[in-house]
Amino acid sequence: MFSPQQVELTPSRRLGAVFFGLALMTAYSLWLVMMPWFVYVLLYPVLFVLLNRWRRRYVSLEKENSVLRLRWQAKERTLDLRLQSGQWLNVTEIEQRVIWPWLTGLRVRVEHPEIQVLNILVLPDSVASRGQYRQFRVMCRFARVRNTQAETGIL
Repeated sequence: MFSPQQVELTPSRRLGAVFFGLALMTAYSLWLVMMPWFVYVLLYPVLFVLLNRWRRRYVSLEKENSVLRLRWQAKERTLDLRLQSGQWLNVTEIEQRVIWPWLTGLRVRVEHPEIQVLNILVLPDSVASRGQYRQFRVMCRFARVRNTQAETGIL
């Protein structure tokens, strides 16, 4: 019951398909606005760069601050994240949770001077098995972390 639970995240094909569909709908919506041609010349490259950055971070997990592994220890009330860069971060607060059967999302605050908030998106094909995804959803629903900033007096 109180053993540490680890979840290894991998790139999700479903999230990639959803992301690609949203990117196409965004581009089509901009086209429907019927702006002058020079506005499209400015907007589409900016949109492409922004969407590519998000794709690398959330879909393909290539960015150095993409989350690859979560380790939750219920007894100690700690949640640790391993980033693409290999660095482990301690979660100080879980700000938001979205837990649906097909998508789980977390917004967490971490102890790091440059990275303060991380968003984590997990679909069932991001983990090894459906059973591990169910465990992850339960972990997200009931995980409580010890607020280390409040305990040390740093607010």
